[in-house]
Amino acid sequence: MPDAEQRQVSQEEGRGDKGDRCLRAAAATSSLPNSPEDAHLAAPSLGPLVTALVAQKLEHILREEIPLWDANCSAFGRLQTQEETDQDASVHKKAKIHGQFLARLDSYFQDISIQTHIETADIARLLHDEAARSDDAKVVVERLLKYTDYHAFAELMHRHYWVTVKEVRLFWDIENVGWDEMQQNGREVVKALRDFLDARNIGGFAAQMWAVAPTWRFADSPRVVDDLEDSAIRAVNCKSKPEAADHVIKGEIEKAALLYGKYEIPAHTVVFVLITSDQDFTDVLQRLQHAGYKTVLIHNAKQGSRHVDMMSLYASHAFSWKEVLPHSFANPRKAEKSDWQRLIDWGRGRVHPPVWVSGREDASAHLWRIGLQFGRGRIPNEISLSEGETKNGAAEAALESLHRLLGEHFEVTSLEQRALHTLMSQAQAQV
Repeated sequence: MPDAEQRQVSQEEGRGDKGDRCLRAAAATSSLPNSPEDAHLAAPSLGPLVTALVAQKLEHILREEIPLWDANCSAFGRLQTQEETDQDASVHKKAKIHGQFLARLDSYFQDISIQTHIETADIARLLHDEAARSDDAKVVVERLLKYTDYHAFAELMHRHYWVTVKEVRLFWDIENVGWDEMQQNGREVVKALRDFLDARNIGGFAAQMWAVAPTWRFADSPRVVDDLEDSAIRAVNCKSKPEAADHVIKGEIEKAALLYGKYEIPAHTVVFVLITSDQDFTDVLQRLQHAGYKTVLIHNAKQGSRHVDMMSLYASHAFSWKEVLPHSFANPRKAEKSDWQRLIDWGRGRVHPPVWVSGREDASAHLWRIGLQFGRGRIPNEISLSEGETKNGAAEAALESLHRLLGEHFEVTSLEQRALHTLMSQAQAQV
């Protein structure tokens, strides 16, 4: 222990011994009340001294409790409502931790009673009476009451669990959660996300934040990229393959965990925030939890969804995306996408590699013609899909044509471009 720290501890112990001696001397010369009617006679002389000693001892007690709280606070990592607490199977473990703390607290006060030759009940009565006259005594009493109340103690342990966080790693599968809201007002959504994390003792640290989506998503929405990067959230491109964003996020989490292990960064000082509803992250959350990292899951799945319930088991916290959104998004009126935009999203998001939608106006015929571009070389560059009097009308006809051609496969996660080209070529040949 450094000399300066040793001297500080010695000074504190010296003051504590002096406080004990003063209180014992005061107790020896002042008779404690034998009845409530006599309480006001002794309280003015012993009350302030009892308050000072108990306050000092309480600070000493809490310092000694820190290692035990470090070991036990993980059970309180997720702060719960009364209803959730009643249904939680771990409530007995938490109640046991609280009971053990109360037993230790009682033991500490027994020590005070022995040192001062004042009964514990008399110490409590003196504190209570002094609290009516002194703000210092009132603060001590309120702190003691807070520690004896289970829910207040659970909140205290919850804060202790998160106070050790030094670094945040946030990974946002933005195409999966929050894309529509970001297009409406990205700046407001990102601010709400940061405020949400700050309010739950998860923000305000050295943070690295990534939002991952296919390249074409960000290319089509430069304003979303600006809103993210203005808030220090890096827009990370991935391929348009199925689960490409998942692979990028999982890879970065694994690299981060390896780095923390290499440089011996304590796992409990790092929190991983995952914004996704993809069940593929269940194993990732489980491994992070097992390694001792804190984890936060933010999802937009329906309440009671089985895979989200499974992921939530391995998260220190689990929140709905609706809880993050600002009040202005409470009942968002989503602008209906045009059929043209739906067609573009389908070609780029559902087909691998993506196909490009072409739309040209034939002014002489007063028609819009729409086709799909498949690339160059031996594959024809474009196959015609539909035509209509307006661009959106032609896009609507194109979507109907694809529905008829592909049936239930139209909605699948991914279609191979070559297979789509073959089907469309066969259909065109039959016309």
